[in-house]
Amino acid sequence: MQLRFAKLPDGDLGLELAGGKRGRRPLLIPVPPTWAQDPGSRALVLQEHEGGFERETRQFFDRHLRRDGVFIDAGAHWGLFSLTIAGAHRTNRTVIAIEAHPHNAVRLAKAVEISQLRKKVEIVVCALGAGGGTTTLYEGGTMGNVVGTSANAQAAHFNPDGVAASYSVPVVSVDRLMDERSSAPADRPVMMKVDVEGNEIAVMQGAAELVASGRLIGLMLEKGGGYAREPQLSAFGEMCRRLEEAGFLSYRLDGPALVPYELTPRDCNVFFLPRSVKPLASYAAT
Repeated sequence: MQLRFAKLPDGDLGLELAGGKRGRRPLLIPVPPTWAQDPGSRALVLQEHEGGFERETRQFFDRHLRRDGVFIDAGAHWGLFSLTIAGAHRTNRTVIAIEAHPHNAVRLAKAVEISQLRKKVEIVVCALGAGGGTTTLYEGGTMGNVVGTSANAQAAHFNPDGVAASYSVPVVSVDRLMDERSSAPADRPVMMKVDVEGNEIAVMQGAAELVASGRLIGLMLEKGGGYAREPQLSAFGEMCRRLEEAGFLSYRLDGPALVPYELTPRDCNVFFLPRSVKPLASYAAT
């Protein structure tokens, strides 16, 4: 595979997103020259060159979010989802990109700047949770960072004693975040991606008002290794049950199609749509 990057003035490499042109202008994520040394960065770069990192998931949001909708990107990393959703041609979408890791947040801001999406993407440097306060972020590379106590980190198969660094980061709930933003008025529908390495349950506890409001029209929760064993597995299932009681049906990807989700220890992304919304036959790249 021949890897192609745009050369950026400061020495970073510009990764052009698959299918990410806004008219004639590409969407670019600045990647460090050392990208191959980090497992998460390496996976992102190679899969993007092969057709798109989590391409079907990006299609899920793009196809179901209204042109004037609000997208909450919890665990935004370097902006892959945020840029894809905000950069869709001829839309007036608003993206709230939330990233707790300070170094990732700097690269995220750079991606928004060079892709000329400052008017559409707001970056919030914090962790999401059930309430406010502060928490500890344990660094596991550019991806795979875990927030919470050392016990939480260990439950996610993460060794807090072997981390390169840890940070104290602020915590905000989704409901408070939405209340404070005039860019997300109550008449605009919301979709949300939550990929926060085992903290998904706390994030959804802090989004109870949004779920009850009827504004949430789509959701993706990452079910990673932190939910492979009990009691975390049952807790994840209980969260899914509460969302179903609120009017959603749960799905997983089977190739490019969504099929009903059943709780198992297996890692996957779990998608939620209102009962009134039928999934598309395929979410393959168009």
